Amino acid sequence: MPYPTTYPTAAADQHVIDLAGRPCPRLTGPIDLARRLAELDEHYIRTRFVELDELAASREGGAEAVRRLMADGRLPQPAYRLDDGTDMVAVDFFAPVDAAGGVEALGASPVKVGTRLLITRRA
Repeated sequence: MPYPTTYPTAAADQHVIDLAGRPCPRLTGPIDLARRLAELDEHYIRTRFVELDELAASREGGAEAVRRLMADGRLPQPAYRLDDGTDMVAVDFFAPVDAAGGVEALGASPVKVGTRLLITRRA
């Protein structure tokens, strides 16, 4: 009986052969699987998100000020934190802030809708 196919394919051990000597890509032990999936996850994150420090560098106060706003609940937390401590956010993370005219214009507590902020203006 053949092993079931593995998804994602990159998580399968491509070097395993069955008793007949045929290629038999399949999931391996939990340690190898965790390593492969972690590599795939990090690749996904790094290709679809940007480092907070990089994106915030041009903002007033830089990344330190942005992190304070996050800690105060004025901005959402980073979407991901990598094993090395790198915070990752969406490329358009600041779009709602810019559209509102600044963090102050968002109100005391912005409402998070999915990965977006619901922009509320003070009356």
